[in-house]
Amino acid sequence: MAVVVGIVDSDPERRRQFIQATETHVASYGELTRHRWDHADLTLLAAAADSTPVEHAHGRNGFTWIMGDVYSAENRSPATFITTLIETSGSLALHGQSGYYLACTVEVSGRVTLGTDILGMFPLYYWSDGKVLLFSTLPGLIHRHPNFRKRISAEGLAGILVQSHMVNCQTIWEGIRRPEPGHALQWQAGTTVRTVPANPLQATEEHFGLEYGRARQLFNANLHSAVTRCARGSRQGMMLSGGMDSRLVAAHLHTLRPGATTAFVFGDSGDNEFRCARGVAKTLGMPTLRLPARFECFQELALAVVEEEHMSNTFHDFTWLSGREGLKAHCRELLNGFFGDAVMGGSQIRYAYDHRRGVYDFDGLFANNSVWGFAPEEISFLVKAMPLAEATASCVEKMRATFDALPGLPFQKATLWSLYHRCRYHVGPYIWRLSKYVWPVMPYLDRTMLETCLGMPLDYLGQRRIQVDTLKSDYRHLALLPLDCSSFDTRPLIETRTSRAKRMLSRWRRKLLPDRTERRTYHRVFDINNPGWRAIRQLASTRQASAYRLFNPEALRKYILSPEEKIICADAITNSARLKTLVGLMLLSEQLTE
Repeated sequence: MAVVVGIVDSDPERRRQFIQATETHVASYGELTRHRWDHADLTLLAAAADSTPVEHAHGRNGFTWIMGDVYSAENRSPATFITTLIETSGSLALHGQSGYYLACTVEVSGRVTLGTDILGMFPLYYWSDGKVLLFSTLPGLIHRHPNFRKRISAEGLAGILVQSHMVNCQTIWEGIRRPEPGHALQWQAGTTVRTVPANPLQATEEHFGLEYGRARQLFNANLHSAVTRCARGSRQGMMLSGGMDSRLVAAHLHTLRPGATTAFVFGDSGDNEFRCARGVAKTLGMPTLRLPARFECFQELALAVVEEEHMSNTFHDFTWLSGREGLKAHCRELLNGFFGDAVMGGSQIRYAYDHRRGVYDFDGLFANNSVWGFAPEEISFLVKAMPLAEATASCVEKMRATFDALPGLPFQKATLWSLYHRCRYHVGPYIWRLSKYVWPVMPYLDRTMLETCLGMPLDYLGQRRIQVDTLKSDYRHLALLPLDCSSFDTRPLIETRTSRAKRMLSRWRRKLLPDRTERRTYHRVFDINNPGWRAIRQLASTRQASAYRLFNPEALRKYILSPEEKIICADAITNSARLKTLVGLMLLSEQLTE
């Protein structure tokens, strides 16, 4: 997690007061390296791990600052790359490049432009009253400006309850937003802050006529190029799961530097995920380090996430964060396979399909995502501080309009929606949180890679066909290994007589000798009744007085049982999500009801 806060204000005294108010908070991250930059009317503070790339440069057009990575083929420094782009293509070119970053430029005219990586994964929150522009990676730091007035956004709260994270770029606070994906932020004193389209992703039909074998070769070649641009440094680790996305990245990494990268695997030694990942690491000759879930850390981590993110993102699990010290001790950068499933034709395409009408549309996708949240009628019963029925309906209609406005064919809209929505607020935050300790490196956040997949026909992407066939054809030794899909079934992509016999034997063993140990990693660590989540629920119960001012006490008692009681969920992952969102809001309730 990199803390960034910036102010653009022509009044030096007002700017000084805001910086003074925020410096204390930034200084509280004692283990992070602190930075400060001043240029014209801009003051920028940051606190980040030593592994976080931070640079600035002065060019013909003004001052440019960047935190993070730009994966450029020229292998130039991020600041040099972005400054050159701005000088040749204008300030909007700083947005939408491959990598994971936040960039800011102040032109000679005083105009300020802010942009992020191609999917907008790097968090950027902003607020302006026309006289001042405030921006930060933490929405709570914006509160410290004297001109800001804290008011709950009805649509912001409704969106969090519906989807378990913010939607439509609206936070829980009125006036504090994130830019739309594919948009840069621009502001000049005396004007209204605006988001401007900048290098947005386009879904095309570029490869629709390409023979499947050649399309698969193109996909694999582009992924190899992306991994090559990301693979660097002697202290770079690999976050390896038991699934396909990181397995494919590890396969490419092995061709570049065989056996030179340590694989970090989360979970217990008996977990299906660990066993599957360990098999991949062993086959590729990668040293393996297991990082178990440390439930004793969950309460502390949950409170920090609530206070930093104000429920803008999902609040479901802290396993990866609990392994932070192990990661920090052994690597500076962490290569991973995040977002691979959505990029390569993940489940979002299937969810968007309406079998009755034979079409891909918003309704199926929304219905699937909504299992993580509350139904509109439940929200009306739950919240007493303000009427939310109209806000909830408006929130959903705006989501539908956003889906319909996305470029491409209906199945391509489903992919873009998943990348811009679920990935941005559900998967992306885990990466940002880890960046407080190690810097994340993500080959799937590569523009060429994304555009290649967004130009493939449905037949090549459906059921992740191109990814599966690449593993089967080019990395057969990895396709023969057990594959974890968060279920008891770990059958490999290529099944042999031996693997089939082992699977049948395992199934009979579970029936004849039931093992009460949960071997599915995510079902165990997401369980709202595990020791970590019971501790979080215990802490939330101490905030009942403020929570009752925001929520209906009867509803809270219905959904959130006492920490000593077991909450029954049909699925430990999805069905507990909305309850965890409610717990997070309870932890934030003192600020929400001030």
